[in-house]
Amino acid sequence: MNRKKTETARPKRYLLIPATAVSILMTLLVFLCPAASFGEDQVKPGEVLDLGMCIAIALKNHPDMVAAASSQKASISRIGQARSSYYPQVSINADYMRVKQPSYSSGITTDSTNDTYDGSVSLSQLLYDFGRTSSQVGIKKSLSESSGANVATTARDVSYAVKQSYYGLLNARDTLEDNRETVKNFEQHLDMAKKLFEAGIKPMIDVTKAEMDLSQARLSMIKAQNDIRVARLTLTNSMGIDEMPDIKIKDAPPYTDYSITPDESLNRAYASRPDLKALQWEYDAAKRSIDYAKTGNYPNLSGTAGVGKTGRDFPLNDEWSIGAGLSIPIFTGFNVRYQVDEARSNLMIKKAEIDRLKQNIRLDVQKALVNLSEIKEAIKVASVGMYQAKQNRELAEGRYAEGIGNAIEVSDALTSELTAKTNHTIVQYQYWLAIAALQKAMGEVE
Repeated sequence: MNRKKTETARPKRYLLIPATAVSILMTLLVFLCPAASFGEDQVKPGEVLDLGMCIAIALKNHPDMVAAASSQKASISRIGQARSSYYPQVSINADYMRVKQPSYSSGITTDSTNDTYDGSVSLSQLLYDFGRTSSQVGIKKSLSESSGANVATTARDVSYAVKQSYYGLLNARDTLEDNRETVKNFEQHLDMAKKLFEAGIKPMIDVTKAEMDLSQARLSMIKAQNDIRVARLTLTNSMGIDEMPDIKIKDAPPYTDYSITPDESLNRAYASRPDLKALQWEYDAAKRSIDYAKTGNYPNLSGTAGVGKTGRDFPLNDEWSIGAGLSIPIFTGFNVRYQVDEARSNLMIKKAEIDRLKQNIRLDVQKALVNLSEIKEAIKVASVGMYQAKQNRELAEGRYAEGIGNAIEVSDALTSELTAKTNHTIVQYQYWLAIAALQKAMGEVE
């Protein structure tokens, strides 16, 4: 897992640069190929997947990523729509009309039928609108950058969900191994209880007690096996695929201390959080909207031209036109003024949303740091507890084998050891999840 400090550059053009190189690559892949399938057909049976591979599949295949990338693509199209006002508007018109008209002559009414033909090509071109179109294009660009940031936010959330399910599956797998070992220990204890009963050293109730304990241990193992199935389904779902063949996943890396100062983590969060960048781009669009609203008071200059043929009989008569138009708003019922006021209010809303999100980011980072610190201490305690539980179980078994202990001591010792092992397994994966939560709070995919 990469623990080097990463810096996020300012977004460029239409695609926001996410926090890490992996997120950049995955976002580009999803954006360029949103309909591609990267699912179970590309995961081979028996293949060993690591966390990075699972995240890559999710970023490529998850419906949320496809939706986010398609949304960004739509936002880029809106830039083109806004720019269309810069280009000539050309149209072709063709009309045919047959008209029946009554006519009066010398008191006699007669009907006449006339055919009228008309065909033309017209062109209109915006000459100058005093910044209205350029302001609209700027707004759409900023909103497109915001949409790009939303793609990175979705990638961060999808990545974190995969980490949760991945470590959840590892936790379930190790818990099953702990239960299997406990079943073996209870089986050995049952064998010993039977031998001591046959030797007349222990009563029959010890054998019955050992059989009951073994049955309970086997029930716990069945539950642990079911937990693995659920964890596997959860991982499959977080990767955005319907079904995954029988594969294996790699173990978590060995424990290494993850340390970062509160100031550094907060600075990285402010620099990298894509949801913050999305709001900042929306704030930029809101600023541009004020300029756009003001253009409602400005003139609009355009030019037109057209050629065509018209008449009742062939050959038709030629016609052409050329001209220019200037539109100057004089009074719009204070509409522009209210539009400007609305745009300024929307700007203040975005400013407040940014301030609120920054507060939430600070809280997210602080909570993640506190949780990580707590888990580090819990690992130390759980390691000591597991060692002590093992020693206690060995002493209880030794005492029982010597005939001076009782079955309850052994049963309690075995149960306590399983609990200690399970707790140690849980805190181990909670440690990696705590790191993942801190990385998510800092806006990092990996």
